[in-house]
Amino acid sequence: MLTKLSIHTITLYQRYLSPYKGYCCAYRVYTGEDSCSQYAKIAIAEHGLFSAFPLIKEQFDRCSFAAEEIQKKQKNKKKDNLDTCSDCTAGCDTFSTCNTIGDCHPFH
Repeated sequence: MLTKLSIHTITLYQRYLSPYKGYCCAYRVYTGEDSCSQYAKIAIAEHGLFSAFPLIKEQFDRCSFAAEEIQKKQKNKKKDNLDTCSDCTAGCDTFSTCNTIGDCHPFH
């Protein structure tokens, strides 16, 4: 009963909350594999709710690592872009291509 309820709750989250939170799973972005919520659904279905907890925790750890790697990559990209555009001013034509601050959300 709890296993089915948990899977149903994750499905509701995926359908009604996740698309509107403004970012997606860092692990999915980083690896192209299943999101953490999808991984949790599969783990719960295959192993049962309580046995899946350690597996889900490991997945969240992998997701945290992926988020850190994405943030490092975005910071380096932003630094490289700003370093190559050090002569830009707010009014110059190339500023919009130099400044990537708006494009650097770590989970997009």
